[in-house]
Amino acid sequence: MPDAPTKRWWPRALYEVRPAVCLAVGAVLGAGAIGEAIYEGAWPTLGAALLALGCVVALYGGITQQLRGEYRRSHPKPDTEPPRPP
Repeated sequence: MPDAPTKRWWPRALYEVRPAVCLAVGAVLGAGAIGEAIYEGAWPTLGAALLALGCVVALYGGITQQLRGEYRRSHPKPDTEPPRPP
């Protein structure tokens, strides 16, 4: 049986910062698209595409950040205190 291909892992620092970067990039793309639309006075195709892409990237970042936070709260590391009830 051939060996399974090895999985490529993100370095820990990049893994931790990726959701925040996605939120920032999505906000910049969305703001840029809205600014372009205001400047042009209409929604050009590129502006609409940038707005849609910005929304998708920002949603990905927000969902990822939320899921990681919920997972870490419900699965504490063994050397830390148990989570306190809300």
